[in-house]
Amino acid sequence: MDPAIPAARRALLEALREPEVSRSGLDEAVRAAGATRPGPRSGEIDALVAELARLQELGASERRLVVARALRVVSALAATAEPAAPGPTDRPRPRRRADRKSPPVAQGPVDALPGIGPAAAAALGSRGIRTVEELAALVPRTWDDRRSVCPIGSLAAGARAVVRGTVVQSRWVGRGRFEALIEDGTGRLELVFFRAYPGHAERFAPGKALVASGDVTEYRGLQMIHPDVEREEADCTAVLRNGRIVPVYTEIAGVGSRVLERAVSRAVSVVLPGLVDGLPPALAARRGLMGQREALAMLHEPPGDLSIDGLAALRAGKSPAHRRLAYDEFFFLSLGIHRRRQAARRLTAPPLTGGAAEIARLRSLLPFAMTAAQERVLSEITGDLERGEPMQRLLQGDVGSGKTVVALATIVKVAASGGQAALMVPTEILAEQHLRALRPLLERLGYRAVLLTGSQRTGRRREGRRALELGSAQLGVGTHALLSEGVEFQRLGLAIVDEQHRFGVAQRLRLLQKGGSPHLLVMTATPIPRTLALTVYGDLDLSVIDQMPPGREPVDTRVVGGRRIEEVLEFVGRALARGERGYYICPLVSESEALDLAAATERHVLLDQRFGSHGVALLHGQMRPEEKEAAMAAFVEGRERLLVSTTVVEVGIDVPQASFMVIEGAERFGLSQLHQLRGRVGRGSLAAKCLLVTGSGGEPLDRLRRFVQAKDGFAVAELDLSIRGPGELYGLRQSGLAGFRFGDLLRDVDLLQVAREDAAEILREHPDLAGPALEATREVLASRWPVTGEPVGEEAG
Repeated sequence: MDPAIPAARRALLEALREPEVSRSGLDEAVRAAGATRPGPRSGEIDALVAELARLQELGASERRLVVARALRVVSALAATAEPAAPGPTDRPRPRRRADRKSPPVAQGPVDALPGIGPAAAAALGSRGIRTVEELAALVPRTWDDRRSVCPIGSLAAGARAVVRGTVVQSRWVGRGRFEALIEDGTGRLELVFFRAYPGHAERFAPGKALVASGDVTEYRGLQMIHPDVEREEADCTAVLRNGRIVPVYTEIAGVGSRVLERAVSRAVSVVLPGLVDGLPPALAARRGLMGQREALAMLHEPPGDLSIDGLAALRAGKSPAHRRLAYDEFFFLSLGIHRRRQAARRLTAPPLTGGAAEIARLRSLLPFAMTAAQERVLSEITGDLERGEPMQRLLQGDVGSGKTVVALATIVKVAASGGQAALMVPTEILAEQHLRALRPLLERLGYRAVLLTGSQRTGRRREGRRALELGSAQLGVGTHALLSEGVEFQRLGLAIVDEQHRFGVAQRLRLLQKGGSPHLLVMTATPIPRTLALTVYGDLDLSVIDQMPPGREPVDTRVVGGRRIEEVLEFVGRALARGERGYYICPLVSESEALDLAAATERHVLLDQRFGSHGVALLHGQMRPEEKEAAMAAFVEGRERLLVSTTVVEVGIDVPQASFMVIEGAERFGLSQLHQLRGRVGRGSLAAKCLLVTGSGGEPLDRLRRFVQAKDGFAVAELDLSIRGPGELYGLRQSGLAGFRFGDLLRDVDLLQVAREDAAEILREHPDLAGPALEATREVLASRWPVTGEPVGEEAG
């Protein structure tokens, strides 16, 4: 082996032992080492030499990353030096797959990184990590402090420590269990592995020096169970991982923890040099934010002199690095939303000033008076429609608050002004119910409504499309089928998206493209706390129906243990004997629709055997339209009084006579989803009851008990947010917010508010973000908000 390679390796190792990693001459050492092994790595070594030449210009964390990367490359050179000469019968060995890889780039595929093969890339892809850049944004779960080596003699059970020692003895104990005893002159410590592999015997041969870190336990002496172990000196990662603060990443099935750590480190070193900091420098200075490169480097390689308080802040997600990177996400999300709103306001739409008489007649046809909250919201919508720009409004209202009536009045106003409306809903069952509810009232006012769904018979679908295209139908009610290329409106004036959390921004835009500049009304019965609503739907004006119809009482909700299922069935039997109607919701057994369907079918058979005389219907999403319609009709008309269903009844189903619900496996549902389900009962004069059946204890049971105390949707949303976090709250994933990598909408709510205000201020001063000072801002915004209007990158998840 050429002496330049071990010389460079020693220099890099020594540099990494220094707190500031400030050694000079490393570039020349690496250049000399690289010259001895020209080949596929030459370009990579040249890039490393250039980075090492300007090492003093970098921060300490960035310096450590560059040197660590150089050490890995030089170590690889050492491993390939002086290959054995092939024998006379040996065939040339094919080049390894890793050697055939193109050099990794930030936007390139993650499998360009050494050590990431097809299987690991697929595993990372399942977690939304497909590019090198996305891997560099993987935030550590926590950080392990390995800066001080503890004498074994000073260890105590319960501590987490790093020790250095020599193997005294090692042995296999039974099948798969391996034990190694190490000592350091102050004491002895046993290392225990329950899932050992044959290589452990060689790795822990007596006399081997090693560094181990982990939790100290006591069982016939002090032990570490499955510690993180490195051979001292022989493995360069022993120096890289121990004696410093080590990032610990969430385990990803299919990717070894060490492979993941090395891949992330390499990804960061690839991304950092070309990272564009889009935050205006003056704004960053005013907010006291550190540089973006420094922040990313600090997360993956905290400085060796970080204080105890600094480490605590890092672990709590409140470090300066977290704050900077979270602010960056919030700022560009807010900037994109504000820009989208600006673009919408530049559009024009004909003022719709008619419809007052028709709405007055609609009120006279309703069997109830609209609440003050409904009237207020309708007035807000009417004001939007009568302006010369398209309405962009979000309507929030709890389950049963009367959003559909407000939407109907809006449809009537548009139709009376000569326009058409499209009402898009997430399920065919809901579309069919809306049509049944709205069609009679619209026909009495002289308007026609048609249905469009994916499973309709060809003739009926063609007839509905034709009516919308010719303008003979004023309302099209449907699912995603409304977005099909063959669906055209003669004069679409209003697009309504019901249960907005089920749709993405792109789908919303596709519906709007069916007309010139139609008005938009999006509705949700899953209230989102106001702070989040301003972010999720920041390009929309917000209306809230905060009043329930008179006489609507909260549903009596109770938690019942799974072992008391017989009591639950007796409750159902008594309710049916009284002539009441209700739902039996089957548990979610998996992510497979087929398995959920099987569970519902089995439960229906058992309930039908017991309560068949009262009529037991089955409803699920895989049924044909005519089967769904028949099941719903039988339940609505009272011929079948118990409806066994999957969660297809979650939204929109309105049967006022239904007075009870049983939700089996309630712990498997989100709280907002439970609230939606619960909202299907209690819509009539009878007192309503909902039983949450669960076999779980502990935290899931506590979560259900807290849900019982939350009586309205806003309280449930706040509770769901505090328990599961914004990434799980309904609506955020479809709106592009569940994938925040650095920000936490619950933890960083103050930062979100500041970023939103800063984005609005910049756009007030620079509406087009023009000028050289904002060039980087424009570049980053364009990468995160393409012309589709949908956020990508970190915000897209």
